[in-house]
Amino acid sequence: MVDEGEPLSGRNGAAGFEVAWVQAGVEVRRPLAEALEVTYEEIARVREVPSYRGQGYFPGLYWAATMLRHVGFESWLERDHANRHHGDMTNPNLTTGSIWRLHHGEQEIARLTVTGADMPWTHAEVETLSGFEEFRPLFAEHERAVDDEEWEQADACYTQIRSELTMTFPDGSPVAEFMLHIHDDGTAGWRWHDEPFDTVNQ
Repeated sequence: MVDEGEPLSGRNGAAGFEVAWVQAGVEVRRPLAEALEVTYEEIARVREVPSYRGQGYFPGLYWAATMLRHVGFESWLERDHANRHHGDMTNPNLTTGSIWRLHHGEQEIARLTVTGADMPWTHAEVETLSGFEEFRPLFAEHERAVDDEEWEQADACYTQIRSELTMTFPDGSPVAEFMLHIHDDGTAGWRWHDEPFDTVNQ
């Protein structure tokens, strides 16, 4: 079939389409052309973003620069579309050279200098400080358990790390939730969120 029609884009391309969403507990319906300015990231999700062992795709969180917070995505394809929608995804916490800090109680035990980000993971070089050596075997065991797919042991290590250690952003504010891997080669990778994971997944 040969399509001889003119390609449609922008508001012309929205003709004939209707969108619906829930806002403040009430369903709202509008012609798409009248809803192009809606900030859809602020709208309640149809369903929670799932995360479980053996998952065949990769959900996570991306930083929405326009909202100054994280937004969940169900797959990398969805993430890439969302990133293009936002345009400028610059986040000062992820700037190369910015320093996150790891603490045990009031003691700073490591500095993580950002080398890059592959959302939802942030990567860094690690400078260990006094007090870190106590936890080096724990991070090594966590990495071994993940590599060997011993998930119960990996979860136990993660729980111990989170119960004993905290992280701060480069500006010194606390990181509400994180999943941190520190490797034997002096590098680290972590996922983080501004709310506890249990809250996000409720």
